[in-house]
Amino acid sequence: MTQVKSVRVADHKKIALLSSALKKSEITLPRFAPVLANDELIVTGNTNQKISLAAADSTKGLIPIVPTFEMSEQISIGNKNVTITFTEIDSPEKYSAYQMLERFHYRSSPHLLEQDEAGETLGGGRKAVLLVSTNFGKRTEYLGYIELGMPLMMVGPRHRAFARPFKHTTRDVQWSEWNQHSLKQYLNLIVRISRVVTHPTFRGIGLAKRLVLAAEQFARERWHVQRRRPLFIEISAEMLNHFDFVSGAGYTYCGNSDGNQARVAKDMRSMHKGQKITSGIMSLQNKYYAVVSEFASLQGISIDDAISAIEEIASSKSPAKLVDDRSWLLLRKIFREPRPYYVKGLDEDSEKYVRGIIPPRSSSLDDSTQYFDSRIEIGELHVSASIDLPTSSNVKAIKDAFGLVGNTVKQRLLQVSSFSATSGNIFLLTGASGTGKSIFLDVLGLNDHRLHQNIRVMHERFLVPSTSKLAVIPQEQVVIDYFAEEYGLSASIKALATVGLSEAIPMVKPFWMLSKGQKYRALLADLILQKKRVWLLDEFGADLDPVTAGVIAAKLRSLADRMGVIIFVAAANNGHFFKALRATRVINFDLGSEPRILKTQEYADEFFEKVE
Repeated sequence: MTQVKSVRVADHKKIALLSSALKKSEITLPRFAPVLANDELIVTGNTNQKISLAAADSTKGLIPIVPTFEMSEQISIGNKNVTITFTEIDSPEKYSAYQMLERFHYRSSPHLLEQDEAGETLGGGRKAVLLVSTNFGKRTEYLGYIELGMPLMMVGPRHRAFARPFKHTTRDVQWSEWNQHSLKQYLNLIVRISRVVTHPTFRGIGLAKRLVLAAEQFARERWHVQRRRPLFIEISAEMLNHFDFVSGAGYTYCGNSDGNQARVAKDMRSMHKGQKITSGIMSLQNKYYAVVSEFASLQGISIDDAISAIEEIASSKSPAKLVDDRSWLLLRKIFREPRPYYVKGLDEDSEKYVRGIIPPRSSSLDDSTQYFDSRIEIGELHVSASIDLPTSSNVKAIKDAFGLVGNTVKQRLLQVSSFSATSGNIFLLTGASGTGKSIFLDVLGLNDHRLHQNIRVMHERFLVPSTSKLAVIPQEQVVIDYFAEEYGLSASIKALATVGLSEAIPMVKPFWMLSKGQKYRALLADLILQKKRVWLLDEFGADLDPVTAGVIAAKLRSLADRMGVIIFVAAANNGHFFKALRATRVINFDLGSEPRILKTQEYADEFFEKVE
């Protein structure tokens, strides 16, 4: 057993200076390894070195440090089954990937990494980071990361959830109520998920949930505070208001945090009267005061009036509705809105305790993703076109050469005996170009979009709810300007976050600067905001690479399930996203015959040799 004299952080490494009776030496550990000064390490082996800590209290056993944590599983990305791997940061490449991914957090700041590094250097070891990656050929792609940290002290939903008595059967942990004494004694038996980040390209394939589950396994095996393993894992984040990725991983909703609206105006008024600003929380309030000054200038009112207005806004149940979008975005800098809080037990006793929590009604889903009860009924549909031939000499020559008689061309474009669909259905329209896929989409939208004057539609039954197509966003239009002008700023931000455009940079770019995948996500946000019940997507994925097409297809399936919309996806080439789309049925078009409606497996067996 060797004692750690000191630790220092350098890029991807944590260097521990050891001291024993015979000599001093250094060992290199992963950057976020939970090792501090005065810890006593158990080091065994030379070639395959193992480093661990002896667990304290009744858990006993060893807490492994080296070899580093690694966990793998199989998932589908598009039509490919790939292995994704969760690892700690233990190389320059992984540390660079972590820094790159950091900018994709929805609250990313250029200063966050520097602040974290300072904290590690001084206190150290109170954070853990797991990267998730996969290999495409010889290239390693880093898909995201999850960060674990120390729990916050004052969390209202936790206090209420832990109010019942708890007693562990094998560990010396028990409380009759969650008061100041139990908080002080047992708070560090909770580990907090402080950040979940996924690469924009790979949003919509369930990575967030998988990161959460991997972090749980890491926490059980390796997280500790003073060599005591955690019993509970928790998460509270604003993004959970729009995207609940933890309930499906077994987390229990305990309510929303209180936010700071009740006291923010009082603090601002005290500061305006001359209260001295020092450090810590007061320095933060000083920054808040600057926001109040900007709000006063924006509204053309005095500081006193601005504080009074903020007090009224803060006391409202719908504060965003009392001011314009620009003012609300400004005030969000000082308002900490209530955030959903979820918790899960990490062993049998703690999970049994969590299952006893009576969750309040969750308000995590906003009205931008309301569920539609939709239905389509079509019977004996006949679509035809007729045109009068021009009288040019060239047309006459062709008619004479081929023996054509008459001056009108009539053609049957489409015939469907019967068709029905309900909420959440996705239909993949397949077949060669010119077989009727686009015509079918046009006809479905005939109540919303004018058909060509030469097309005639006859039917016995035609019940189709309101439809929408992919919008045409001007290339030079700044993304957030387009959406805010069409739908309002607040609703636009929520919809963009829903489709995976939650970070600021894509929102402030002109549309032409977005990647192909980002453009498709923006168009999906537009479909959400149109609030139509049927979506018509022609030539889907024609300009997307296979991976991005698969990811966007998976997002379509997620939106159909979540919103109850009926989606029609037309694509002649679909092998690269067919599996990810999980279509309800395939409508296969062919020249001169009625479209065939196939089960997805029937279509796969007929047209694909093998769908991996």
